[in-house]
Amino acid sequence: LHSFPTRGFSERGAVGAFFRRAPPSAESKGCYFGEYPLSFAVCANQPEMVQYLVLEVDLPADLYAKDSNGNTAFHMSIVFDNYNMYALLMHLWEGLYGRAYQEQEKRRQELLTKGCAGALPLRDIVHPEFLQNRDALTPLSLAAFYGHKRVFDLMLERNKRLQWTYGPVTCDIYPLEQLDG
Repeated sequence: LHSFPTRGFSERGAVGAFFRRAPPSAESKGCYFGEYPLSFAVCANQPEMVQYLVLEVDLPADLYAKDSNGNTAFHMSIVFDNYNMYALLMHLWEGLYGRAYQEQEKRRQELLTKGCAGALPLRDIVHPEFLQNRDALTPLSLAAFYGHKRVFDLMLERNKRLQWTYGPVTCDIYPLEQLDG
């Protein structure tokens, strides 16, 4: 048996015109799979490979890696209308970065509360839902662009926050920063 060299594999991108996407259109995805092994695994709906590339190779795949179109694996899961893969990527991201992101946002909120908005540090960790591709589309706005209603609705539900409850009546907030950007 031959062993497969995994060092550096996950960071190599596909090159050549064959792998590039035409300008964005809702009609055709072409032969575009995101240029990176992680994006390809996402497009091919291979959750075990996605987990392997992110968690188990010598040099893990970068969840923030952007291809020549600025798309991450998160974007590619939306292009291929695969909410389950998007949810898996979010689960992996939360395991790797979630706690640090929450602490960062807590510090930022404390500074805002103290009236120190001018002293806010830049974010070290950006939430994947705010990553924009070359067309300035976040995963949520990309779902809207492609008309993937089911994925769009699931993403909105995932982000809703309860504002208040009065008996059986509730009021939820749906943050729209990813659409308004």
